[in-house]
Amino acid sequence: MTPEIAILIVNYNAGDDLRQALASGASECAGYEWEAVVVDNASTDGSASHVAEFAPNTKLVRNTVNAGFGRAVNQAAAATTAPLLLIMNPDCHLAAGAVATLR
Repeated sequence: MTPEIAILIVNYNAGDDLRQALASGASECAGYEWEAVVVDNASTDGSASHVAEFAPNTKLVRNTVNAGFGRAVNQAAAATTAPLLLIMNPDCHLAAGAVATLR
């Protein structure tokens, strides 16, 4: 599967917000070939474990140190072949029609 859309999320101790962001992305991307790439910046709260709930459409990149947002979002972009990239913070939720507008 080559995804058309990739949701890129940088996570650092985002707790349940990360799961909610991924759920929002999964709902909004229904009907499209998509994936989410989450780069975890050495979280200690277990939030990265939420990524597995959305398999097989998700990838998790784990950093052993907090690499910062810029470096981590570039890691996420490098981990996908999707031509359309949607960068989301883990505390965001997509509005209805957001992905259709991006497309």
